[in-house]
Amino acid sequence: MDLELNSSSQEIDVLVVIDTDYVKSNYPNPSQDPNNPTGIDHNSQHMIVSNSNAVSGQGTADLNFSARQEMKCLSEAHQYLKIQMMQ
Repeated sequence: MDLELNSSSQEIDVLVVIDTDYVKSNYPNPSQDPNNPTGIDHNSQHMIVSNSNAVSGQGTADLNFSARQEMKCLSEAHQYLKIQMMQ
């Protein structure tokens, strides 16, 4: 069975907040090399998405959210045309 993915766009806004006071107090001597940045832990990071998309982790650094993608079966006529064009 062939599936067709209908192209549509859905904008999902994610608010990302970094607690800069936490970062400054826990990483007092960060790397000055842009090619070797200092990593920061998850305690300083918070992400928020609309409740309709949130799956888990709302307000944490481990946010999981969903997005929909519509799929439908191709009609038999369309399948026939695809086969004929491939020959």
